[in-house]
Amino acid sequence: MNCPPGAASSAPAPSPRSSDDAAPSDDPRRAGNGAEAGAGARVGDGAGVGVALELRQVVKRHGAGRGRQLTALDGVSLRVDPGERVAVLGRSGSGKSTLLSILGLLDAPTTGSYLVDGRDVSSLRARELDALRGTVFAFVHQRFGLLDHLTARENVEAAALHRGEPRRLRRSRSLRALAQVGLAGRAHHRPGELSGGEQQRVAVARALAGRPAVLLADEPTGSLDEDTGGEVMRQLHRLAAERHCTLVVVTHDPLVAREFDRTVVLDRGRVRAR
Repeated sequence: MNCPPGAASSAPAPSPRSSDDAAPSDDPRRAGNGAEAGAGARVGDGAGVGVALELRQVVKRHGAGRGRQLTALDGVSLRVDPGERVAVLGRSGSGKSTLLSILGLLDAPTTGSYLVDGRDVSSLRARELDALRGTVFAFVHQRFGLLDHLTARENVEAAALHRGEPRRLRRSRSLRALAQVGLAGRAHHRPGELSGGEQQRVAVARALAGRPAVLLADEPTGSLDEDTGGEVMRQLHRLAAERHCTLVVVTHDPLVAREFDRTVVLDRGRVRAR
């Protein structure tokens, strides 16, 4: 893993790239994304090797004016080590989703700091932040987020367009990711032809196809029955372990949380237990 000068890296060295990663580009957009990809690689290479995440006294407020502000996070300090599997447990409104958004660089703290592999992300330029979001982090959401007019394979591929990957590489990775979640035979089906569990597995495949270093999941079983949700979680754990991803999952279900290395409990924006 390549880190910027002065930034400590505690993650293991990335594994060698597979042969399909070396495929020549047949997509003209690839050249235009080189700078962004390089910027992201300075903190994490996005090749499925976990990175360290650290929040230091993070406060997040929403709204304008003191009397109308809502404090979603109130002095949260948290470290997630490379390759660690962490569940964030709490009731609705406890700040779980806000925490996940900050970890995934979709939002920024009002005060406090957030470090990725030892580097404060507030020091990164907009281009570097965009590259980091696209190459290091991947999300799995509760509502799947699939495009109805695209097949399962096309939905997985669509997430790779911004990375400027060659068409052949996008297709091979998407098919491999679908096979890994048990959907090789459903690659050409549209979301309306898939069950809820299958749609969530497509979402997992989409997240993992880009070989993220950090996988963030927001209530990934919330829309599924118990048996289907359990199968999705088993696949998430297995694939994250195989790829050495850092895995952070938000849940309100203690049964889901107990399968993780560690559980962080949020209550009214504060960490109550870890």
